[in-house]
Amino acid sequence: MRLPSLLAVVSALTLLARGTALSAGADKGMIVSTMASPDSGLLDVGRNNGKRFLRVHETADGDDHSEERLSGANMFNTEKIKLAIADSKYAKTLFRRWKRYGFESDDAFKKLTVHNLHKDDNVFQLYKNYLAWLETHHPLGIVTGDKKMFDRVKLQKAMGDGTYATTLFQRWKRNGIDSDGVFDRFKQLGVKKDNILYKLYTDYFAWLQIHHPTASSKKVLAKDFLFDSTRLNRAMEDKDFAGKLFAKWKTNGMDSDPVFKRFQKMGVKTNDKLYQLYRDYFAWLQKNYPTAG
Repeated sequence: MRLPSLLAVVSALTLLARGTALSAGADKGMIVSTMASPDSGLLDVGRNNGKRFLRVHETADGDDHSEERLSGANMFNTEKIKLAIADSKYAKTLFRRWKRYGFESDDAFKKLTVHNLHKDDNVFQLYKNYLAWLETHHPLGIVTGDKKMFDRVKLQKAMGDGTYATTLFQRWKRNGIDSDGVFDRFKQLGVKKDNILYKLYTDYFAWLQIHHPTASSKKVLAKDFLFDSTRLNRAMEDKDFAGKLFAKWKTNGMDSDPVFKRFQKMGVKTNDKLYQLYRDYFAWLQKNYPTAG
C-alpha cells in the first residue's frame, strides 16, 4: 500500500473515532455542528492542516441552526417525536419548524408513517394535533396575518382615508400579496365591480403600478394615483383634505377640463358626490387661479 493511501486510511479512522465521541456527547443534550456562525459557541480544535470550528447547542430546542443546515432533515427523528408526544409545548415548537420548512399535513403524514402512525395512538394524536395547529395558525386560503390586514374595519377605513390606504397597501406588499391575491380575498368578502370594495382593489392595483412596476406593467404616472377612490372619497367628506388634493391636481397641470374628463370615466354623470367634487374644484380654481378654468 502506498504511503499516501495509508495516511488517508489513518485519517479516516481518526475522524470516525472523533465522530463516535461527538455522538456520545450529543446523547447528553449537546448538538455539535461542523459549521460556525457569529452567534454560536465556538470550539477551536487544532489539526495539522488548520483549525476547525464546532458549534455547540444546548437543549433540544437549540438545534434550529443545525436543522436549517440539513434542510429540516432531523425534525422527524425518533427522539423529537417522542419528546413532542410527551411535551405539548415542545410539540408546538416542532409544529412551527415543520411549517417553516414546508411540511404541510400530507407531508407530515408521510413522515410520521415511519413512526407507526397507523398503529401507535400517540403518534396519530400528534398528527391530529398538528392538523389542528395548522387550521388555527395557517388556515387554507389565508396567509398568516390576513385576519388583521383584511379586517372589515380596516378596509372600511382605507376606503375613506387615502393615507391609511397607502399604509395598508404597503403592508400587503410587504407580506407578498399582489393584486391577484388581494382580489381573491376580496371575492370572499363579496366584491363586485360596482361597489366600493372593488374601487379599493383598483386603487391597490394602481399603487403597485406606480411604486412596484414590473417589466410588463403599463406605465402609470404618480398623478394618476391622485384620482384613486380613497382620496376622492375622503375629499368628498373633508374640505381641508379636498383643498390639499386640489392643489396637487393643479401642481400636476390638471385644470378643470382634464379633471372632468377623468371624472367622466368614473361615472360622474350618475354620481352626485363626484359631480359636486368637480364643482368644488372648479370653484377652488376660480378663487385661487382666476384665469384658470
